[in-house]
Amino acid sequence: MAKIKNDHLVNLVYEKVKQMILDGALIPGEKINKIELANILGVSITPVNEVVN
Repeated sequence: MAKIKNDHLVNLVYEKVKQMILDGALIPGEKINKIELANILGVSITPVNEVVN
C-alpha cells in the first residue's frame, strides 16, 4: 500500500517540477539542489531523487 502512495507523491513532485520549469523558476540544464527543492515542495528528498534522476 505504501508503494502506491509513494508513486502518487512522485507524480505530484514531477508535475510541480515540470510546472516550475515552464514558469522559469527552474532552468533546464541547471544544477538542482535536491534538499532545497524538497524543502520548497514540502516533501522528503526521496520523491525528489526519483524525479530528477
